[in-house]
Amino acid sequence: MPDFVTGRFRAWLPQGRYTVSQGVVHLTLRLIPGAMRRVDLRPAQAVDFSLSSEARGGGVVTLRLTAEGAGRHAFILRAFNLDVRDPEKAIVLEPGKTTSVVWQATLKSLDVPWVAVAFPDGDLSQRQETTGLQPK
Repeated sequence: MPDFVTGRFRAWLPQGRYTVSQGVVHLTLRLIPGAMRRVDLRPAQAVDFSLSSEARGGGVVTLRLTAEGAGRHAFILRAFNLDVRDPEKAIVLEPGKTTSVVWQATLKSLDVPWVAVAFPDGDLSQRQETTGLQPK
């Protein structure tokens, strides 16, 4: 039952990929069993983003975060087996426009898989991940 004063509600959904929207604000969610997600659709708070990667020879990995939303947001990148300089990047999003930030990373060990996790504004519950191996 929604609380019409605060705008809060709860919903139980099966695992899968969902798009949640309110007016022009939208978020893409990937839900897994047992996970709890907090969704804030206020225009200045909502940020929808994806994280992708491209591994090249020599242990170089390019990580690209593409975001939509509004307002200033700080994205933090955490990684396993990757050396990443400047793991936090602040961006200002404008409604209706897509903005990207790029990190260049170097593998610490060529024989071990790597993992990168990005999240906005210190909210780990909104994390996006990408993984990979050194190309042969």
